[in-house]
Amino acid sequence: MKPPTVHEITEYCKEREYSVDPVQFHVYYEDCDPPWTVPTRRKGIRKPMTSWRSCMATWERNIKDTTSFVNVKKREVKYNQEKGKHVMPVKPKKVNPKLKKLADEYYALGKELRTAKPFDRGKIKMKRALMVRDMQVLRDDSTNIGNVLRNG
Repeated sequence: MKPPTVHEITEYCKEREYSVDPVQFHVYYEDCDPPWTVPTRRKGIRKPMTSWRSCMATWERNIKDTTSFVNVKKREVKYNQEKGKHVMPVKPKKVNPKLKKLADEYYALGKELRTAKPFDRGKIKMKRALMVRDMQVLRDDSTNIGNVLRNG
């Protein structure tokens, strides 16, 4: 399947009188990994889209089904000049500053651990274990330690 342009999607929406936002539809499937794929029943597996028109019909049907879209807010889509395409803005996650500081120290100790002499490694590992315990104590419901450690 050849991916459609925003113009093609807009024309199709006008022709069918769909209320789907063509730009948001295009951005959604363009940002999929890999682009223009749909999820399968197996978790994390995506297959190539066979017809974007049938996906558009599904979007329209979901919008008309008011029970499933009562509390959903429409995300704002903006045009990014540098990338040359429309993108959905990502909200930065709020991170506890104390937790961030502990995560930075944890990584610094990890680097130190790689170069440390064998008799110092036990002390460093113990410090890191205590830091993980402290991070678990500081963690909010909204902050995940794994995300802080991975995203640095």
